[in-house]
Amino acid sequence: GVFRVLFFGRICEYKGLQYLLKAAPLLQKSVSRLKIIVAGSGNDLANCRDLISNLPCVELHDNFISIQEAARLFAEADVLALPYTEASQSGVLMIAMTFGLAAVASDVGEIGNTVELTGMGLLVPPCNEGALAGAMSEIACDVQLRSRLSKNAVAALEGAYSRGALAHKAMSIYDAVLRLPA
Repeated sequence: GVFRVLFFGRICEYKGLQYLLKAAPLLQKSVSRLKIIVAGSGNDLANCRDLISNLPCVELHDNFISIQEAARLFAEADVLALPYTEASQSGVLMIAMTFGLAAVASDVGEIGNTVELTGMGLLVPPCNEGALAGAMSEIACDVQLRSRLSKNAVAALEGAYSRGALAHKAMSIYDAVLRLPA
């Protein structure tokens, strides 16, 4: 009955934790049993402590997260929040595929392209807590949508984002670079 939102990894300003925390009261209007898990540490956490202390729905894991603990957090989560303000890509998004975890992500850098191509989540404009809350609410309230996004994440990991597919792309890039004139 609890809807779990996971924010995972090193906490830096560009990862937009403050927008997720500002979205929490909006999200609670449609999701009564909300738990936001913030797992990781970093230099921007100090800037968010006041927001966190005013939100009883936030569970903070301010430490190094072991592989076992990370696996548990991903397995228990209902959605991964990636409210980045800027980025090129996210390793956390790739981990989410492994667990068939739907994502709500800011449409920045390659993150937006990956979410869109895989169909594993919903995209929102960066720095927009209203849109972030709305997308998470949509996933929380629509079990069929959440299931479809989850299946798409697994399919991406078995297809275009499989080890074999990624290795083939890497080899093609290396081959092209080696063929460039010196």
